[in-house]
Amino acid sequence: MRTESGLSKALERSMNNQCRFMTLEECLRNETVVDKLDDERRDKAHKNTKWHINMTKCFEKRLEEFLAGLYILIPEENINIGKEIMEDLKNHNETYFKNLNDLEEKELYFEEQSDNTREYMKAYTKKAMELSRLESSEVEKKMMEEALMTRLGK
Repeated sequence: MRTESGLSKALERSMNNQCRFMTLEECLRNETVVDKLDDERRDKAHKNTKWHINMTKCFEKRLEEFLAGLYILIPEENINIGKEIMEDLKNHNETYFKNLNDLEEKELYFEEQSDNTREYMKAYTKKAMELSRLESSEVEKKMMEEALMTRLGK
């Protein structure tokens, strides 16, 4: 069985490196697709949340108007209970929506950081692959020259 030459080993190493970089590049490309779908999902969720906030405010206003109209028909103590419940509901919603808004801001910030990192990795991978090609070509060229010199006896 013939032993492999340094040149063939260098070529194999070079090809394996290129394959690894290409795999990494493809994974990053796929992650970009997944991220785009996640961005669309997030946008829909945020729109749905804003719709919910607007509807809740509308319902609160309608309930407040309804309670105000009941003042004539219902004893004042029952109206006060209704007003307390209404105030509790407003406070709850205000706190909830403030916390939700804070979470959405953080989510968008971290998403931006993730996007930036992924784009950097894509560019770095492409640059590293090109540098690997150039370096491998230089090594292969040098090994061929040395093999030729050895064969010629120089």
